[in-house]
Amino acid sequence: EVVELAAMAVRKIPELWYLAMVRDPRDVMGSRHKLKPDMYWTSLGRIRPQVEQLMAAMALDRVVVVKYEDLVTYPDAVQKRLMAQIDFLEKRADFSQFSTLAKPSHAASRALGGVRPISTASVWNWKQHLPRIKGQIERYGYMTEMLRVLDYETDLDWTSCLECITGDHSDGFTEHRDLTMALHRRLVRDIRSAARRTRFRLGYPAKALKPLELAAERG
Repeated sequence: EVVELAAMAVRKIPELWYLAMVRDPRDVMGSRHKLKPDMYWTSLGRIRPQVEQLMAAMALDRVVVVKYEDLVTYPDAVQKRLMAQIDFLEKRADFSQFSTLAKPSHAASRALGGVRPISTASVWNWKQHLPRIKGQIERYGYMTEMLRVLDYETDLDWTSCLECITGDHSDGFTEHRDLTMALHRRLVRDIRSAARRTRFRLGYPAKALKPLELAAERG
């Protein structure tokens, strides 16, 4: 939903740029949250529609995609590329200095386990979670096209490492939450989501803003 709403906003606001971070979906599926270290966090079932929305948004001129793997491997090079693409950006510090300068909120620190130095340790980490990857494919189907569009794989050759693996079909945190969420809470969530989409289509990206068309006329 976030990607869809951001794409709507980019279409309506000429000055707005959308910076999208992507990561190998397999690494995302193999990630655990500090608050729920005994469970995988999200699923292929949740990732797939988000990537589909991103694929549609990538056709817009002011949508810039940054790969997580590039950011943690060449942070300053990524910063230089962004400044070249978005000419109004002003450099305040090198991306590589993030861990020494960042001041995250308490909630973010708690979720992420504090500010950590930039590292490539989590790149290709999915290879340590092959049962999880195979279980997700068996549950939600192959992700060949997704990996191809995001430039992580070109064919199915990578799946050979799963041939002798028994799939882990246990629920991740988001799957477990969706199953246990009370019906009325899901209805409230869906109604709010529909309201946000309607507000964006009408030109109200936030409740406090006036219609974008009026703003454009004043400009």
